[in-house]
Amino acid sequence: MKGSCTEATAGGDITSNETWAEGTCVTLTDHVFVKGGATLTIEPGVLVLGDAGTSIVITKDGSIDAEGTANCPIVMTSVQAEGDRAAGDWGGLVLLGEAPINVAGGTQNIEGFVAGPDTEYGGDSDTHDCGTVKYVRIEFAG
Repeated sequence: MKGSCTEATAGGDITSNETWAEGTCVTLTDHVFVKGGATLTIEPGVLVLGDAGTSIVITKDGSIDAEGTANCPIVMTSVQAEGDRAAGDWGGLVLLGEAPINVAGGTQNIEGFVAGPDTEYGGDSDTHDCGTVKYVRIEFAG
């Protein structure tokens, strides 16, 4: 599948709206944090390849619009070759919302990262959402 797409890389902060276009294979080079009111749009058919030390994190003030279709899903998977992929190869897709959670203080930081505003989730907004994820297959994350 990778041979039939335009190759691109992504890593670091996304702080303004960005689109990963249909027909693109995006290899993550680091954790991607979508923040500051930015929206990451991922079009149908995009292939996202992650490795150890990579993930896509939608922070409380970021958003994702990832809407594949039944015939053209978005696939997020390991950068490893088919047959060599395993659970935990990459960090996956992390959505950090502001809904109430069951911890003292009402907020928490995701594990595996330095605590800070970009890794915090929880709050008091039952109506907050991080965007839309439809027809997205996430494989070999952990």
